[in-house]
Amino acid sequence: REAQAAKAKADASGKAIDKKLADEKAKLAKDANAKVAAANAKAGAATNQARAEAAKAVALKKSLDAVNAKLTGATAAKAKSIPYWKQIGGKLKQVSISGNKVCGVNSADNIYCKTNLHAGNWYQVHGKLKHISLDGNSLYGVNSADNIYYSPNMSAKAPWKQIGGKLKQVSHAGGKVCGVNSADNIYCKTNLHAGNWYQVPGKLKHVSVSNGKLYGVNSADNIYYSPNMSGNWKQIGGKLKQVSMSGNNVCGVNSGDNIYCKTNLTGGNWKQKPGKLKHISISGNKVYGVNSGDNIYYGSNWNR
Repeated sequence: REAQAAKAKADASGKAIDKKLADEKAKLAKDANAKVAAANAKAGAATNQARAEAAKAVALKKSLDAVNAKLTGATAAKAKSIPYWKQIGGKLKQVSISGNKVCGVNSADNIYCKTNLHAGNWYQVHGKLKHISLDGNSLYGVNSADNIYYSPNMSAKAPWKQIGGKLKQVSHAGGKVCGVNSADNIYCKTNLHAGNWYQVPGKLKHVSVSNGKLYGVNSADNIYYSPNMSGNWKQIGGKLKQVSMSGNNVCGVNSGDNIYCKTNLTGGNWKQKPGKLKHISISGNKVYGVNSGDNIYYGSNWNR
């Protein structure tokens, strides 16, 4: 009996210990699950916050894109609203520009110059010319009798020197000069105030010289280019009645006074520019011209 009682007591004690261990295990499991749940909740909250921040960033980017688009549109509209041409006071039938200087002649063959393309006043240069060419400070021109004149400067009292020969139009640049006569024959020389003219093959009614290269148009308004002053002519597509070349750029006007330009002498397409001009002159990215009413216009960045 005593043994049975001891066994019963031991069994009861073992069950109590097992229960205590089970309770502690359950408590530990519960605590662990609670901590895992808390960690998951915290991670979820962090994920939601990150998502919210990302959504805010996307919304901000969309807002900035909208503002930029609005500003771009406003800038484009403003640029479009700026007139391509600025009218310059006075009346001239033909003009020539070089750098920031310009000279021209009016319907009475009076000569006028100024040293600021878009501002300042014209001053009269003594003499009479029907066509004039300006390069740096020097002037070349022809009068109503096709006599040719040269001046080393553009002062009001320009010291004109008559040059032998007869030409109806001239163009000079870089110490070289070319022109055409009443029969559309082409002549050039490499000394502005001395030396003899030599004939260049071909026929042109108007010629332009720059960097030893030639551009011109004939009586049918066909356009020709030569990489030198020897007349190695290549026909260029299009029809123009007058052209002006500066470096690798060329502009011209056609029989309808429409304006065309391109930035490649031998290739590329002509691009029409706004407005109407009967005569045009370019220097770098600047342009001067006169219309059928002898009104004078100036433009900058003509190649935009």
